[in-house]
Amino acid sequence: EDKQAEGYGLAPIDHAVTVTAPEKLIVNVDISVKLDDTKATRYVKDSITKAVEGYFQSLRKDWADINQKLGRGYQETIYRSKILSQVMLTEGVVNAKL
Repeated sequence: EDKQAEGYGLAPIDHAVTVTAPEKLIVNVDISVKLDDTKATRYVKDSITKAVEGYFQSLRKDWADINQKLGRGYQETIYRSKILSQVMLTEGVVNAKL
């Protein structure tokens, strides 16, 4: 049995496989933020952008992990609450809503 690939090496007779490249998913985040008066708006905006980008980067790192339920990877869920929590943890943010 040749086990060079990562699969089980089993397939039905006349099995056909179609492989396609993933499509880019654009996620627009529209959020209202109340800022602390002592912080510069520009500084806080940059920090919020970095925090949200960091959340999406963490999702990208998990992308290749095999989903045990499906038996394959390539499934990810984006939670609004996690985006909001990243914004709320940003220094200078008093309140926020999506």
